[in-house]
Amino acid sequence: MHQLFQLLRPVCPLSDELVQYLSHAFEYRHIKKGDYLLKEGQVCRHMFFIESGLVRYFLYRGEKEVVTRFQTEGNMVISHESFYDQVPSDENIVALEDCEVYRISYEDLMHVYDHYPDALVLRAKLTERYYRILWKCFINTRLNTAQERYRFFIDNFPQWVNRVPEKDIAAFLGITPSHFSRSKG
Repeated sequence: MHQLFQLLRPVCPLSDELVQYLSHAFEYRHIKKGDYLLKEGQVCRHMFFIESGLVRYFLYRGEKEVVTRFQTEGNMVISHESFYDQVPSDENIVALEDCEVYRISYEDLMHVYDHYPDALVLRAKLTERYYRILWKCFINTRLNTAQERYRFFIDNFPQWVNRVPEKDIAAFLGITPSHFSRSKG
């Protein structure tokens, strides 16, 4: 839990009251490699914070898995639309490694937003940060060649390079595994 507050405090100062509430609202979970944090069709009822480990987000389009992102230590894991609208998810989130996570329920997080103004500032700043990352990834997959996409991946996500299976990197970059192998060259 200490790592969570180390991550959040530089983004936005947190009141002692908020820290105290969050300390009780977040609950620890161990997620085994291969276990799902969320399956398509389920409602995302928790926001997770990864203390250690790696997860993969993906969707099914027909028989094909489309990898949309990964998250590692120090990051939140959430299916945004499902969580905030409390509707069934079209995403799957699965652990690629054993994970140590803390989770907070939708109800507890809404309580935080309603009662702790500093949490709203934190929410805005984190949303901006994640939006910028997602936008860079979106542009990368739309405008760049396969080799440029792989270079972008290496430069921007070095923490994933040796941890994510190559087939998942290829799916994330929107290329076939064989094309991925040639792009690395």
